[in-house]
Amino acid sequence: MRSYVFGIAIKSALLSCGFVHCCAAGDATFSNDGERIFAICDDDNAAICELNLMNYTFRKNSFPQLPDQTWLRGIARSGDKAILCVTNETLWSFDPDSKELTKIRDAAEGTKFSNIAYDPNSHANFITGAPTTPYCV
Repeated sequence: MRSYVFGIAIKSALLSCGFVHCCAAGDATFSNDGERIFAICDDDNAAICELNLMNYTFRKNSFPQLPDQTWLRGIARSGDKAILCVTNETLWSFDPDSKELTKIRDAAEGTKFSNIAYDPNSHANFITGAPTTPYCV
């Protein structure tokens, strides 16, 4: 029991000291194996912060291929090892092993993505968005 509590204390310290300062609240997801946390970094460039809970390491994964002033808006795990994230215009897949970011698809014309969630029961992702042009009801 003591080692479990000690492990939680170490992980909490890592979160507060080296991880939280660069992340926006709520913009994080666990890996499918529960060994890592991935979060949107809150800085000048689009990046995903990675906290490895097994060896207590921290890494920042930057994506220079994204255009300037592009921000990651949402992040979620997927049914496999990939981490999915959205910008206003695009759904992306991040491979934590190769560190590659791959474009999956663009938002439909006239809409923007705002966030993403994963349902482990149905193995489905849900993306929220909004129209970019005003419309009458």
